[in-house]
This record gives sequence, C-alpha cells and structure tokens, in this order.
Amino acid sequence: MTKTDENLPTVVEGELVNTSERSKSPKIVEGVAYFTRRIFEDCSISNSTSKDFKHAFLNRASGKGATFSGIDFRYAELTDCYFHGARFENCNFTGAKIRRSNFRTATFENCSFDYLTIEDTPVDYLQVVKNLPDRPNVAQEILHALRRNAVTQGEMKAVRDLTILEVNQEREHLRRAIKGQGEYYRKKYGTFFAKIKLRGRALSLWLGSVLWGHGEKISRLAIACLVSILLLSVFSVGADVLSSPSLTVIEAVSRFVTYTKENFLNLLGALQNPTPSQSVGVDAVIAVLRLIFGGMFVAYIFRTISRR
Repeated sequence: MTKTDENLPTVVEGELVNTSERSKSPKIVEGVAYFTRRIFEDCSISNSTSKDFKHAFLNRASGKGATFSGIDFRYAELTDCYFHGARFENCNFTGAKIRRSNFRTATFENCSFDYLTIEDTPVDYLQVVKNLPDRPNVAQEILHALRRNAVTQGEMKAVRDLTILEVNQEREHLRRAIKGQGEYYRKKYGTFFAKIKLRGRALSLWLGSVLWGHGEKISRLAIACLVSILLLSVFSVGADVLSSPSLTVIEAVSRFVTYTKENFLNLLGALQNPTPSQSVGVDAVIAVLRLIFGGMFVAYIFRTISRR
C-alpha cells in the first residue's frame, strides 16, 4: 500500500518530526572525521519550512500536490520520491540526481536544471524545456538527460521531440562557437582548426536535418528520395537536349517522365534493364543513393522497434 502525506512524518526546519534525528557530530576513525550525510527517508516535505536540501539524500520522500518555492535541491539525490501534481517555483535542481521518482503533472516555473540526471521518472518534459538556460551547451545536456529518461518510460513522441530539440541546441551552440559570440566561445574555439571542425559538424547536422530529421522524420527521407530522383531526371533530360538541340518540348517532357519512373525503380532496385540513353554516372549516383537512403531507412526502422 502506498503511503500518503497524512500518515508520513513531516520535515520541519530540515529535521524529521516523530523520527529519530541523525547525529550531526562526526564519527572519528583513526583521527579522521566522517560526517553523516543529511538523509530524509519515508517522510513528507510538503510543509517543510526548510529551503535547504543541498547535498541531501531524499529517499521515498513525498510532496504530493504541494507548492515549493525557492527550495535548494542542488546536488541532492531524490530516489523513489513522490511529487505528483506538485508545483515548483524558483527552485534549483542544479546537479540533482533524480531516480525512480514520480513528477507526473508537476509544474516548474523559473527553475534551474543545469547538469541534471534523471532516470526512470515520469515527468512532463515540456515543463523542464520551458526552463532551459540560455546556454545551448548546458541546455543540450539537460535535453539529453530528458531524452534518455523518456526512453525508459516508453514515451516515443517525447523521445522524437527531445531528439530534435537536442540537435537544435547543438546547432545553436555550434553557431555561437563559429561566430565567436562571447568570451567563452572565443577562448575555447578561437583557433582555425577548431573552426573547421565546428563547420564540419554543423554541416553534418544540417544534412541530417534536411535528409531525415535526424532519424525521427521518415517523411523527410521520402521527400529527399523524390527530390534526388527528380534532379537526376532533369539532369538526364538536360544532357539529351544538349546532345540533340532539335528535341521538342513534348519529347523532353516525355523523356523526363520516363526517366523519373525508371530512376525511381532503379533506386528501389526493381529495374531490370536501365535505359542505355541515360548517363552511366546517373546509374552510379543512384547506386550510391540506394545505399545511403536504404541504410537510413533500416536505421529508422531499427530505432523505432528498439524503443518499443
């Protein structure tokens, strides 16, 4: 049976009421002082007047439906906690580790989540996203943690959305680094070779976005295939026009339609006898595209199945 806040001891001024207090005196072993970490177990913090839970360990703590304002959770560990429907205002979760807790329908306003670790915890990722810092590299780490958590929850839509958001933050990080916006970027990425590496990564992310939405949008992959086929067909028709200037518009359109159909079948590997009038280079390009697009499609299917 799940405990409710009514039958749990409450925390007041950081201490447990109706439970044995943990000694604040250090344990001396061979002249070395070992301090007991602040631990809050099987208790409710809904009505706590203490705002300092920095470096604390909260195990099976509850705060269902409560409002928390200005609470310091920096570097705290929250394990098996229950904060369903809670509201957090101006709270600091920097460096916090949240595991197997319940933040379902919880809301966050003006909270900090820098370097957050979160695992096996239901939470509305949009509530965290709206509190992202204006530092794309830090925001990317937060989104990465949220995405990994969403995978453990089987929330496929959240995983796809967070993947796109994470990549967008990385692209913004690369943009600022390439332009040298701010002392941090100028100092860390100021060399010529660093800029070349950044531009290469930025180009890779741009192509991934255009071709298949970073593995999350199969519709973009289909569009990329279609556009590639049309461009190759236009190239073949253009080559025919250059070699035969007397070619009429109707004949050119007819060849374009024929080339498009044949190139589509060729891309699928279903064309038995390629049209000899097309350039050998076109067949070579289609063979390469078949490998690229085929690999992307297989990766998309594998990723989709593995997340189920």
